[in-house]
Amino acid sequence: MEVLVASIPALIAAVVSLITFFSNKNNSILNTVKALEERQIAMENSLDYERAAQARTRILRFNNEIMCGYRHTKDSFDDVIQNSIDVYEKYYNDPKHVNLKNGIAKSAIKNIYRVYDYNVQHNSFLQYPKEGE
Repeated sequence: MEVLVASIPALIAAVVSLITFFSNKNNSILNTVKALEERQIAMENSLDYERAAQARTRILRFNNEIMCGYRHTKDSFDDVIQNSIDVYEKYYNDPKHVNLKNGIAKSAIKNIYRVYDYNVQHNSFLQYPKEGE
C-alpha cells in the first residue's frame, strides 16, 4: 500500500506531463488551423475582388461599345447585366466595401440600363439574321 501511495505523485506528474504535451500539440494544431482559415479567407476576398474587377472591365467595355455606336443583341445585354453588373453591384454594395470608389462604373451601368430600356421600348435590339438571309 505504501508503494502505491508513494507512486501517486509520480503518476500525477506523468498525467500532467501527458496533458501538457497534448495541450501544446493541440494548441499547435489549433494555431495551424487558424492560420489556414485566415489564408483561405484572404484568398476568397482576393478572388471576390478579382471577379468584381473583371466584371467592371466588361461593363466599361460594353458601355464603350454602346458609346461608339455598336448595337447589341438582347442576349448580349442580358449577359452583361446578369454576369457583370449584378456581380459588380453585389461586391460594391457589400458593407465591407463602402470606401471603394466606383463612380465611372456607376455611370456606365446607368447608361447600359438606359439603352437597354430604350431598346425594349422600341424593339430595336440588334437581331440575329434569320436563316436564309
